[in-house]
Amino acid sequence: MPKYTEEDLGRAKKLVADGFTVYKAAKDTGVPYETLRRHIFGINVTGSTGSGRPTVLTRTEEDKLVEILAYLARQAFPLDTSDICDLVQQFLNNLGRETQWKDNRPTRFWLSRFKARHAGVLASRKPEILTITRAKSLTEEVVGAFFSMYNGVLVDLGLEDKPDNIYNLDETGLSTDPRSTRVIVPSKSRDAYLKTASCGKATYSVLFCVNATGNYFPPFVVYKAKREPFDSWMRDGPPGTAYGTTPSGWMEGNIFESWFQTIFVPEITKKHDGQPTVLLWKELDPVHAVAGFRGSGLFPVDAEKVRSRMVGPGSTSRDDIPSPDEALQDAVLSVLSPEQSSETKAALANKTKRRSRVQNKSGEVLTSESSLQRLELEAAKRAEKGKKSPSSQQDRKLSKKREEKGKKRSSSHKIEKPSAKRKVTKLTTRSK
Repeated sequence: MPKYTEEDLGRAKKLVADGFTVYKAAKDTGVPYETLRRHIFGINVTGSTGSGRPTVLTRTEEDKLVEILAYLARQAFPLDTSDICDLVQQFLNNLGRETQWKDNRPTRFWLSRFKARHAGVLASRKPEILTITRAKSLTEEVVGAFFSMYNGVLVDLGLEDKPDNIYNLDETGLSTDPRSTRVIVPSKSRDAYLKTASCGKATYSVLFCVNATGNYFPPFVVYKAKREPFDSWMRDGPPGTAYGTTPSGWMEGNIFESWFQTIFVPEITKKHDGQPTVLLWKELDPVHAVAGFRGSGLFPVDAEKVRSRMVGPGSTSRDDIPSPDEALQDAVLSVLSPEQSSETKAALANKTKRRSRVQNKSGEVLTSESSLQRLELEAAKRAEKGKKSPSSQQDRKLSKKREEKGKKRSSSHKIEKPSAKRKVTKLTTRSK
């Protein structure tokens, strides 16, 4: 990327017109001597302000593209390298411009040079999955209401200057489908989010708890199961880690109450009775926890820390795209909302033929034709089931009720729900 701007080049030309030598003007403005000389004397001027072979896109077009990529990343719709190639290809096709590339699709070499030219503005990172529901829930009103309530609690309890007594805990769902594809985001952006309808594959939950001075509790891992966790599930975890299971794999009220009463409250009680408990292990650094509290605005209290990381509404209308170039706007909309194939339109035309109902088995490859055939077969099966006698439907209802009762009886949380008559079951923990 050139170390000078269009303004620098224009200023250098004006200095030469005012009587400066080319060498003097180049030295004063920072424009390379040979570059300024070519522009002054009209030697091999291609419209590019840098030396070497001219780029396929002009500098102005590349700047617009960079602005678009940064905007999409802020809206949690970052593009990966393949998406960028689609965008540039569609843009060139919209302009009617022919290039040396096959079908106007950029090559890997161009993409690497493009990222190098804009390394100070763009960066490549792995995105974090952010569901659309959560993105829409975080609004300015929600942030303001939370920090107003949170600050009031700290004042009422006299904890404004007691970070050791301020704890933050959160349940995190860890997916078995980690995203390996990198996306392009602004280089100064701390986070890279990717909006999805759901978090994807199967998940298990981990509860983390830490205070504002960096003291960690051992994690609490919750697996999806109807029985106690297997020994193999509890190996090689951090010392003191607690394990449990729920039918959903998510933290539920009774299992959280047990963790709170059997682990959190006893440890906090020890600490405030004058018996400090070290809850750190080697893999975690208190500095990270303190930085996390500061970065999230929890201590010191600062709502702007959250507002600065809020994801935009994610609008993809033409008016919201930050570029007056209609060809580029059309290319962006084409990449974000590609036209549906004729097979997809046919499947979605009938409400009883939704493609989302088609599930392929392990190792099975579904084509458009086989998907439609599968949908027709499922529709026929549903119609056949509807013709069954009322008695068989009643039998199914009774059987379903029996199954639900059996699930309630055999619901095997490792941690039982606390009650007034019996004590809470201890968690399964590993000290080594």
